[in-house]
Amino acid sequence: MGNEANEFTEQVYNTLMIRDYSVHIDNSGDNFNRKIRNAQIEAYNYIGVIGKEEVNSGTVNLRKRDEEKEIGKFTVSEIINLFDSLKPPKSKKREEMEKLGLKI
Repeated sequence: MGNEANEFTEQVYNTLMIRDYSVHIDNSGDNFNRKIRNAQIEAYNYIGVIGKEEVNSGTVNLRKRDEEKEIGKFTVSEIINLFDSLKPPKSKKREEMEKLGLKI
């Protein structure tokens, strides 16, 4: 990947990390297919692929771990909306603890 792809990947990574999502960047020299396979073995629920086309469109090619095909190209905002929709609602007790700065 070129410098533009690295910068965009870092932006996506940082945005998702700030939102408390577990995110990993594979900076190995492996090709895309090997990186995707490694992510499946590591059991990541979603795998984002960023190449030249994604950088140009400002999207991430998103895949589910157990599906062969990608589920589509999403902007970072769309990914956040998708992931937020999958989160179970927080209990009032958890919200109170988080307001106090406590992590469960």
